[in-house]
Amino acid sequence: MGKRTTGHERRLRRGLFAFLDRATDVVSVVDNYRDGSVTIAVLDGRGRMREFAPTALVATDRHRVWLVQIHGADTSDLPRIRESIRLWCQSRTLGDTLGRTFRPLLLDGGHLPVRDSLASFEEFAAETAGHYQR
Repeated sequence: MGKRTTGHERRLRRGLFAFLDRATDVVSVVDNYRDGSVTIAVLDGRGRMREFAPTALVATDRHRVWLVQIHGADTSDLPRIRESIRLWCQSRTLGDTLGRTFRPLLLDGGHLPVRDSLASFEEFAAETAGHYQR
C-alpha cells in the first residue's frame, strides 16, 4: 500500500491514462494517485489501518463514476483492498445526492488489457470484468 510504485506499474498507469485520453465515453478523469483527493482505509495483513489512494476516478457520464485501482506485484492485501474499494463505492453510491453510481474496477498489475480496437471505457470495463473481480 502507499505510493511506492515500480517502473512496470508506472508504465501501466501511463498506458491506462493514454487509453482514457482516447476513450469516446470518458467525460472526466481524476489522476487520484497524484491528486490524492480520495483515500480509502484498509486493514492490512498485520491488523494495522492504512490508507491508500486509488489510481483514478473516471466518469463516463454524469451519473456513473468508476474508481480504478491498478494493483502491483504485492497481492498480500489484495482481498482486503478489493473489499474496501467495494464498500467505499457502495457507501458513496448510497449517500450521493446527485444520483451518481460509483463502481469499482480493480486491474491486475501484470498487464493491462487495452486493445487498440477498444473505443470506450465501458467496453474496457466489461472486458476487464471477465479477468478481474469488479
